[in-house]
Amino acid sequence: MEELGGRFFVCRNCGKPVVVTDSKDKRFVFCSKECERIYWKRSEGTRKKKREKAREVYVELEKNVTEAVNKASERLEAIRTE
Repeated sequence: MEELGGRFFVCRNCGKPVVVTDSKDKRFVFCSKECERIYWKRSEGTRKKKREKAREVYVELEKNVTEAVNKASERLEAIRTE
């Protein structure tokens, strides 16, 4: 496409294929300002949700690891006292 004097990309928000033939057109990621605005607005909330989910997963993992270590310590202590 570049050799024909244009470029091609898929809008990151709506998935619409975009062919840009005007060299003054600076679009590279989004097909329109509206799609860009929607993407960043949605992404802000999505990032927050992902952070919250990651925090929940980390806390649960930490809890599981702590329980496993405690059980292993109890087993080891039981073996030593035998």
